[in-house]
Amino acid sequence: MLYKIGMFFKIVGLMELSSSLKEYYEKGRILMENLVPYEELQYKMASVDLNIIPLRDNSFNSSKSELKYFEASVVGTVTCATNNCVYQDVICDQKDGFLCDNTHWFDTLEYIYLHRDQFSKI
Repeated sequence: MLYKIGMFFKIVGLMELSSSLKEYYEKGRILMENLVPYEELQYKMASVDLNIIPLRDNSFNSSKSELKYFEASVVGTVTCATNNCVYQDVICDQKDGFLCDNTHWFDTLEYIYLHRDQFSKI
């Protein structure tokens, strides 16, 4: 359903796409930009509808700080984060962001899109 409504996914930074995602990149559904200075990153964060951090719940991502959530909040961008110990401590699901389990990304993103009119409350 998300594909039909004209949305795209923007990645800022270094990331290699899997072969299953390259099709979407070639169709312009995934936009990729190189690393940018911190100051410019804030503008890029403010220009998107949703900040997604990180996509996988693993040891590496669980050791990250809450900084990406706070940076997005400062510029008024709603965050959807992996439901791990780091983000559980700072995000109350559907009150000040969204938490998502590894196997529910599509359902969570669809819910966020269908309820985007409520973002002003988050």
